[in-house]
Formats: sequence, structure tokens, C-alpha cells
Amino acid sequence: MKTRPESNLLHAPPTRYLPAMRVLKRLVSPTYYSCLRFADQFKKIGQLPWLIGALLVLRRPVAFKFVEIGVFKGDNAVRIIRLAQRFKTNISYIGFDLFENKDEFFKLHPEDRAVYDTTEHPYWEFQSGQHALMKVQSKISSVLSQDNFALITGDSTITLPAHRKHLTDASMIFIDGCHDYDIVSQDWQNVCSLMDANPDMVVVFDDMLYPGVGRLRMEIARLTDQYRVFLLNYNQFFVTSKNLRWKEWQLFALAEGVALMGDAIRKYRARFGN
Repeated sequence: MKTRPESNLLHAPPTRYLPAMRVLKRLVSPTYYSCLRFADQFKKIGQLPWLIGALLVLRRPVAFKFVEIGVFKGDNAVRIIRLAQRFKTNISYIGFDLFENKDEFFKLHPEDRAVYDTTEHPYWEFQSGQHALMKVQSKISSVLSQDNFALITGDSTITLPAHRKHLTDASMIFIDGCHDYDIVSQDWQNVCSLMDANPDMVVVFDDMLYPGVGRLRMEIARLTDQYRVFLLNYNQFFVTSKNLRWKEWQLFALAEGVALMGDAIRKYRARFGN
């Protein structure tokens, strides 16, 4: 008999954590069977598509606006757009990036450029030019009407405030730009005030292992009278309003525990084997 992977949240194998799984099923019921229709998105907890899929199932929004700070080659944008379309949700997208104008940034971060342009991680190279504005625009327009997305070039600490009125109704903002503390904290300051007017907004941070992003997470976590902070996985976390719906809060708290347990199991197996 085949055993199901321990990272499968909705179909967890019998363990001492089974009561938590039963509670979780009750929390998502009656939307539980809707989740099964998109089982490939729910089989691995702790990833951005899972989080977005959970929000779409629980909230059933008519529209979903995804804002991304740090677009790179646009593949993450395409993945999220396709996911929302599978849920029959009207999606709009706004992406902020330097695109091909990254030379000034890399003059200040030569070690980052050296890490990216290696054969060990071929996707993250810049030499192909796939991160250029026109390349990314072409890629996104293949899955979404140009009336429903915008790509904005420039320093996010300047362009975000300049386009604030277009972000107030964002469903999710994904921050994956420069990871220096001064920059990422400024990106956060530019979006956190939007949550006051839009408490349903979720802000996700990538690359928590960078010192600047990790420091910012600790600072946000101290603001318990305003926000809730959840770990999505070992390298990503997300922030919600303190007034998050009870069902969503319970779901995300349980999911955080299961994701961390899965990470611990994988680390144990990597070190000691099966």
C-alpha cells in the first residue's frame, strides 16, 4: 500500500497530529471538497500557490488583485494568474521591477550578480535578457489580457508610493525585490498602511533567510496589536491584519505548524536518512 506524503495537509497519514488534521478539515468544511477539485495545489502546504488557493477557496472572491514587487522573468506571475483562472476568479496583476535596468543595482551588489550568473542555478541568470520588460510583458500577455495587468519600471521605494491608489484594493502583495533591510523595510512601510483600509490584504515576503528580511520579520512580529505573522515555509512568511477572520486564522496557524513539521522531517531525513 502506498503511503501519502507527510506534507499533504488535507490527507495526512495517521499520526499523533491527527486531531489537528480533523480540526483543519472542519475549518475548511464545507469548502473541503472544493479543495479536492484542485488537489494538485493543495497537496503541498507551505508554498505560495497553496496560500493563494486557500484564500480563493475560503473567501470565494469575485476578483483577485496580485501585486508583485520583484518580477524577474515573470514566471511566478504567470503561475499565479493561471491558478486564479482555474478558480474562475477575475485576476488583475501589477508588477514592479527594475527589469533590464538592473546595472546600477548590481554595481552595489556585485556578489549577488556573481551568484546569479552561474551554471549551478541556470534559471537565475540575467545574460539571456529574459528579465527585460518587453520579454516579461509578452510572457504575461500570453495568459492575461493587457487591460488586466501593468508592469512598472523603477525603484520600488519611489514607484510604490507613486501608484498607491492602484494598490489599495490588492488582495495580495508579494515582496521579493531587494533584500537589503533599508529597501525591504521601505517596501513594507509603503504597503502596510494599505492594510488599514483593506484588512483582507495579505502581504507575503520571500527570502526570509536574508538578514535584512529576517530582521524585518522580527520587527513586524512584535506589532501584535496590528498584525499577525505566519511562517509559510522555512524561507517565506506572510502578514495579515490582526482582524483576520477566525476560520482563516485557525487554518493558517495549523498550516504553519504542519509546514514546520514537514521541514523538520525533511531536515532529519537529509541528515540521518530514512
